[in-house]
Amino acid sequence: MLVSIEDIESLQRCGYPVYAGALGENLTTVGIDFRKIRVGDQFRAGEVELAITKLRKPCQTLDGIKRGIQKELYHATPGAANWGRGGFYAKIVTPGTIVKNDIIAKAGP
Repeated sequence: MLVSIEDIESLQRCGYPVYAGALGENLTTVGIDFRKIRVGDQFRAGEVELAITKLRKPCQTLDGIKRGIQKELYHATPGAANWGRGGFYAKIVTPGTIVKNDIIAKAGP
């Protein structure tokens, strides 16, 4: 699962005690506008190619961080202010290695 550091920082400014990894993500990205991500988009992270499979709908467990965080993280309409704020699930298209500070960028056209 991918989550952006920009969304984590936005949640921090709203008073939520979150940090990279707190939302259960496997990859924390920098500089990718999650409002523009759509199911089927592909990204390269290090040697790995990923395909976005679905928008993450945060579970009730995250309300343990702070009540109301689920509402901040989820909106089902592509491009909406909260679209992608809770992250995206992805599948591995091409396996390989990802290490800290590897570039994560959109693959293809």
